[in-house]
Amino acid sequence: MTMKILALVTDAFGGEFGIAEYNRCLLEAMAEVSEDAEVIVLPRLKQRFASEIPGRISQKDVISNKFLYVINVIKVLCLDGPFDLVFCGHIHLSSTSMFISKIFRIPFWIQLHGVEGWEKHGFFQKLAANCADLILSVSQYTKERFLQSVPISSEKVRVLPNMVRKCFIPGVKPVQLLEKYGLKDKKIILTVARLDRKDRDKGIALMIEILPELIKHFQDLVYVVVGDGDDRSYLESLSRKHNVSACVVFAGKITERSLPDFYRMADLFVMPSTKEGFGIVYLESMACGIPAIGSGVDGSRDLLKHGLIAGSADQGALCRLILQKLSEGHLPDFLMSERIHQEFGREQFLSRVKKIFHEQRLI
Repeated sequence: MTMKILALVTDAFGGEFGIAEYNRCLLEAMAEVSEDAEVIVLPRLKQRFASEIPGRISQKDVISNKFLYVINVIKVLCLDGPFDLVFCGHIHLSSTSMFISKIFRIPFWIQLHGVEGWEKHGFFQKLAANCADLILSVSQYTKERFLQSVPISSEKVRVLPNMVRKCFIPGVKPVQLLEKYGLKDKKIILTVARLDRKDRDKGIALMIEILPELIKHFQDLVYVVVGDGDDRSYLESLSRKHNVSACVVFAGKITERSLPDFYRMADLFVMPSTKEGFGIVYLESMACGIPAIGSGVDGSRDLLKHGLIAGSADQGALCRLILQKLSEGHLPDFLMSERIHQEFGREQFLSRVKKIFHEQRLI
């Protein structure tokens, strides 16, 4: 008999950045927990690019309107059911998930990604957390922050960290990218992030502000920012204000396929963010053998024991740390990459997901 999973998510296949990538990895693993598993995905946010959807997974059309989305959920439950599990891919969808779980008598899980799990929660979100059969958290830090505001048993919240894909491996600096951006023989610092006005905690402005001091020591230094958003114009003006616009490359949106090469192009990855639920970009960078600096005060704390370098919000301290790492030279760290893949690779991730399904008696 087929095991069917209904996934209510903000975005997954065709979505950008960390939450969408985590959802994709988890949904792919869910489709493989047993030979008869089937996953139906209902996204809320617009797809940003065409994405191949693996077998045994089907993704319905996006419905942004909340009322119509709920109607569609009920329609799918009635026409495509019965379902064995409702997966709530974002706590903002937990109220809907809880109500349909109760009406149709289906177990449901909630996923915590980061900041949305740290904030104060309303009555229905707290009620949903209490009613959920399981809550998955991307990091131990996010789990701890969530439990501070929602008084439930810690045993109900299970940490399931990010997965890193096999394409993120060490390699030579890609000549085509170096030539495209005029970066041959340059020292390169990389940040990969969404450029969102509401998300300035990524630390890109901080990096631009300390760039003049870094350039005093490395005249050939270039700061490459991958990602786009409504804060790009502000960051570009900030680079002009500090007279470093010639040393900052805003690469904008790139394809998923080209992302590993951007990591390999870098000498150092730096993102002094203070509000990461986990920080998949640190994981991807280290998997490519490139040292990564993060704050270590948020969900990225979980990665410190795996090689993430703890930075600082203090400009002077961060500047000194970056100069130290740049002075050490660039050689891809194959041993670090191997350790990252052993701990966070696809096989380990699938094993963790299968173990959770066994414990929940779904397989």
